[in-house]
Amino acid sequence: MNAKTAICAAVFGIFALLPTLAAGSGSATPKDADKHQSAFNDSRIKFLESSFKRLLEKSGSVSGALCLAENGNILAAKSFPAGREGAAQTFALGKSTAAIVTLAAVAMQNEGKLNLRESAESLCSYFRLSGSARRASLEDIWSGKFGFSEHSDTLVPSDASAAEVFDIAAQIPPTANVGINSSKLAPAIAGYALGYIADKSQKNFKKSFAKALHAYALSPLGMEGAKYRSFDSPFFPATALALTADDAAKWLACETAQNPKIATEQLVSERRIPKSGEKKFSMGWIKTSIGKTNFYMCGDYFQNCANIVAVMADERIAAAFFVKSTDSKSAPQICSKALSLLIEMLQNPIPPSK
Repeated sequence: MNAKTAICAAVFGIFALLPTLAAGSGSATPKDADKHQSAFNDSRIKFLESSFKRLLEKSGSVSGALCLAENGNILAAKSFPAGREGAAQTFALGKSTAAIVTLAAVAMQNEGKLNLRESAESLCSYFRLSGSARRASLEDIWSGKFGFSEHSDTLVPSDASAAEVFDIAAQIPPTANVGINSSKLAPAIAGYALGYIADKSQKNFKKSFAKALHAYALSPLGMEGAKYRSFDSPFFPATALALTADDAAKWLACETAQNPKIATEQLVSERRIPKSGEKKFSMGWIKTSIGKTNFYMCGDYFQNCANIVAVMADERIAAAFFVKSTDSKSAPQICSKALSLLIEMLQNPIPPSK
């Protein structure tokens, strides 16, 4: 399998096809953080942008975006076609929303508002799972240690309230080790629980979730153009966000920063790391590698928009690619091709200047 196919497989659930899964839990923070040497120069960034633009044009996609950050600095936040840049397009994250929701969660933990490894039921009285999942933590839910099959989503009426979603989830036998791209029900109740923990006086769980996400992630990172999607869906927290290229780049800067704005670097980094060597998932992220490049990734195709987000923690580099297209097969493939090109760059460092 080539790198492009492997990346696409990782995001869309075909984990058995991955060429390599990084073993072990990894380090909480990148090595030699204070001696960082950039992997990019202007010509490399322009080449990546032009290559991505050609992929979009060749496929006939409606539009797209490329975002790149390194060591806490934004290197690129480009949307295409160029004529639409001023319109501040937004790109739906779908299930990749979880990776930002968990940023808000670690920010709350940093302020002592919650402990992500504590029983979710003890933090939110509405949160009730059965059987072995009864003591599941929010970390367990977002990491796919406990959850539901995709079929479970069909048991939730489209007009169900958040409170009813909690009740329905309590009646469905949970499944162990489901991964993070199966059901929207699990990240939905985790998100509603987060909103409840942030503001127990607010009885509208959708509003409390949105308020918590804004207060602990979007606002501190200056993500002013973020929009909420699927607010009318009972699974709102699972697919809530759409971002501009600028906002996505600010998110990536946080993922690669030595001093993130919202929490300690250790909390931000540790949420991506699987807690055992056999697990692939953690807090909205999938851990994998292509060649010698290890990275954490998330992605989805939602509301006619594909996305892939990758964090190369050791290199302090993060990238995001978005493609708007009605073609659910080619759009993710374009994201995969762009990411594989980026990884190829990283595996061929810039020669030292003479």
